[in-house]
Amino acid sequence: ITVLGTGAGLVTATAQGQTQYVSAGYYNRTVPGFPPEPPQPIAPLRFWAVGRPSAGRQLIGVDAGNSIEVNGQKVTGKEKVPIGSDLKIVSPDGRFEVFKVEANWGF
Repeated sequence: ITVLGTGAGLVTATAQGQTQYVSAGYYNRTVPGFPPEPPQPIAPLRFWAVGRPSAGRQLIGVDAGNSIEVNGQKVTGKEKVPIGSDLKIVSPDGRFEVFKVEANWGF
């Protein structure tokens, strides 16, 4: 699978005799042997922390469509995560960001 996205300008994806134009803020996917898929908006990688930490853990969740990995393990829904854990937020298009869970996140 090829994922093509751009933060500025216009790019094209061509396969199987078809072309998709991908504008700034969008991405598309092309599966080998198939035409390019229509562009989709690039979703921000957001997560949220709820309440104050208790017993050395912080409640974490993500926007719909994104997933969470904590210390390399995929979790679903809301999760009580130990302070100091590595938190990886992954989007459906494969983008990701890694954070360190901290007790001093503002609320």
